[in-house]
Amino acid sequence: MLLMLQTVTADRFVSFSHKLKEVLSVGNLYAPIAECDGIIRSRPCGFFSNFMGVIGLLDRCEKSGRTPTVLFDSGAYYDPGHGPNWWEYFFEPIAPADFRVVSPFPSLHEQSDADAIRLSYFARDLLSLSRKHELVKKHIKIKPHILEKVDQFAVKEFNGHYVVGMHLRGTDKVRKEGAVRLPDDYIKKQIDAILKKRPKYKIFLATEDSDSLSRMQALFKDRLVFWDSTRLSGNPVHASKGCYGYKIGEDVLIDCLLLSRCDYLLASISNVSQCALVFNPRIEHSHFMRFYRNDLFAFRRYNLSRPS
Repeated sequence: MLLMLQTVTADRFVSFSHKLKEVLSVGNLYAPIAECDGIIRSRPCGFFSNFMGVIGLLDRCEKSGRTPTVLFDSGAYYDPGHGPNWWEYFFEPIAPADFRVVSPFPSLHEQSDADAIRLSYFARDLLSLSRKHELVKKHIKIKPHILEKVDQFAVKEFNGHYVVGMHLRGTDKVRKEGAVRLPDDYIKKQIDAILKKRPKYKIFLATEDSDSLSRMQALFKDRLVFWDSTRLSGNPVHASKGCYGYKIGEDVLIDCLLLSRCDYLLASISNVSQCALVFNPRIEHSHFMRFYRNDLFAFRRYNLSRPS
């Protein structure tokens, strides 16, 4: 049996400090949302946190017979050279014909930032994986030029191999939320357990963290493949000065789609990992544990040395 942890609840876990910050800003994260039609705008957070908000809006609009509008006109992924709405850099516009409109006069209600946050939490924590997949398959169409890049990479690097997709979060997850980087020997144990009797394999790494990439290159050498994404050490890409626009949005979307094309997914506690499962809910997967510096039990359980 693989040494994987918390496979039932890990995809719903967020650090207490992060969730407390959201609670203090919006109140009850799961409070009812009065209006479910109109405009949802982007929030100053990661790509797939915003994506989850759209899934939440789609669910509520389907059930209420109202029409959603996605207007992402600000934030790290906004790039005036590609147009006024960054959602449409990567996805086709949501088709109004997909929704049963209860009134001939569309509402111009705009989701508040608090409601946008609640929609994201609603989708992530309260909608089943199958429901999220259903909504994405029905309403969200990825632009052809993105899919072409994903297809080309998968043909070149994945064909003929058993591919383990591995998503590692670093930057703010380590610096702000009290987690430590996953120990190399822990990662190696997980990979070895998956790859027993599979001599022809590759490991696809998705990470925004340059230090994690360097460590995994040293650990797995030429077995490791990765998309040429923007990576940093410190702040997350979407919250760093100088990292704006189309490229960082394309990078994280392609990383997520490539994770969904793997044979096995080692998922982190992140919307990127969860959305890889939304795109492909049939993929065999398990979750990395998140290690915290003072959690001595976790290190002892896996016979690991605790980082200083």
